[in-house]
Amino acid sequence: MKGRKPNPPQLHVLNGNPGKRPIKKLGEVEPVGDAPGHLTPDQARSWNEIRALVPDEVGKPDEILVELLARSVSEMRSSGFTASVAGEIRRLCGELYLTPASRIRIAAPRKDGEENDFSEFV
Repeated sequence: MKGRKPNPPQLHVLNGNPGKRPIKKLGEVEPVGDAPGHLTPDQARSWNEIRALVPDEVGKPDEILVELLARSVSEMRSSGFTASVAGEIRRLCGELYLTPASRIRIAAPRKDGEENDFSEFV
């Protein structure tokens, strides 16, 4: 299927649901947990580094992506830079909102009492 990837419901809520379509039920997402025991110490360090960077929208269901990224980062650091591993890292970072382009899709929530300059027109 071509076109944009659909945004998860959490992003629709954060962005104010600009399309005004019904939002699917939101479930609480558990945060990414500790590194699995089968990872090497280097991969576990990469896991913890990535876990500290990912936004709250990334949770337990995304741990397989975090593991793939941790393994790829560890491989790149130990074996040296290869274009295929770098491409995999870049793709996974995009899926986990770790690139500038993917972070733009997540709107920063407004602080309490902060008004939009154009809210009087809505």
